[in-house]
Parts: sequence; structure tokens; C-alpha cells
Amino acid sequence: MGKAKKYNKPFKFVRFAHRTRQAAPLNLDVMCYMKSLLFSIIALLFIGCSSNKTYPYEEWASLKTPEIFSTNALWSFVILGKDGDIRQRFSLKFADSSAETCSSGEWKRIDIVSEFPVRHGSFEGKPAYYLNGAALIIDLSANLCDAGYELKGQIKESGVSGEHYPVSMFGGEVQGKFYGVPVEGT
Repeated sequence: MGKAKKYNKPFKFVRFAHRTRQAAPLNLDVMCYMKSLLFSIIALLFIGCSSNKTYPYEEWASLKTPEIFSTNALWSFVILGKDGDIRQRFSLKFADSSAETCSSGEWKRIDIVSEFPVRHGSFEGKPAYYLNGAALIIDLSANLCDAGYELKGQIKESGVSGEHYPVSMFGGEVQGKFYGVPVEGT
């Protein structure tokens, strides 16, 4: 048998069913190019994911909760589709007791007094709300993990308004706007 050829460059092995043989050496220039390409892609991902943009929710959370909001008061909500048609109406009361949710934070229970159309089916969730300053999140199915439906908006002295969308581990597209006003205080 002859002497094995020596390579001073990195190489890879190709494995077959019963034997291993040495493949052609990788060009050192190609390896350097691949490493720099990989580093560039990772750097772009980090740069693309960072942002100085402030989301409205963060601004609303920094504001004081308006006096119009109180627990056990009756509120009336209307949910509109993207085209402005009424998708759902309901009356509710914000309770002061804790709710069972899959989200972190201090979520409180919502008592639905009436709704049209009535939600039904095996995936009917229990609603809950999270209040942070003037920012309000209502999750209509807070107890169902990765299957929520949120209304996220700002409370003002005239009521609350914002956007609604499905929530899952893949995100959710805004489905329209919602509005809520207190009907009576306690």
C-alpha cells in the first residue's frame, strides 16, 4: 500500500455504510467567508430585533389610572371588525378578585353580565383583565393557554378604546377596534 496523502487544510469525513473515506479538503478562503457570513446574519438578527420604539401600551402604563375606572361598576363594550361592523357587544363588571390565567402579572376576574352573540362551545374561556396605569388588557379567554383573545387599550375619563386580536405563541394580527364606557358606578 502506498503512503496516505497528507492535507494541511481542514477536511471533512464522509461516512458510508461500512467504511469512512476522506473527502476533498475545504478551501480555507471558503471557510473564512462562511464564518463571516454567519456572523453577519447573527448580527443583523440582533440589530433587527432591537428597537427604541415605544409602544403605546408602555406610554399608557406610565399614566395614572383615570378615576372613571372602578371595580364592580357596569361597563358596556362593543367590538368592531376591520371594516367597522359590530362583531360583539357585552356588558361586564371588573371584579377585584384574582383570576386563573396563563399570563404573568396580577390578573383580575371579569364578570360578564350580558353578551351578544353569546360565546359558547368547548373552548369558551374565562375572561380576565390586567390594569397597569391607564393601560388595560382584557383577555376574553385568559384561562386557555396559547389561545387567548385580547383587547388592549387606554382608559381615559370618557371610557376605554383600543385594538383587539387573537393571542398565541405565533402572535396575532389586529382584528379591529373596541370601545367601552361605564354605564353605572357603584
